[in-house]
Amino acid sequence: MDVSADAVLHKHQIKADEYRARAREAFAAAEAATLDRVREQRQAAAASWAELADAEDARLVTRRARLAEGAK
Repeated sequence: MDVSADAVLHKHQIKADEYRARAREAFAAAEAATLDRVREQRQAAAASWAELADAEDARLVTRRARLAEGAK
């Protein structure tokens, strides 16, 4: 694997980690919210961030598979 491929994979991992951190923050904010509407908004935000993290993980897996196929 070349340096540019490593950089792309690293970028996907960093983004997924960042999205997961934001999901945790939104979930904590939802737990701390006293108003139902605010809690629902924070829960929705947490779900969105978690979806983004999952999508980034899927891109990472796909990229790794493509790179592995190209290395054969």
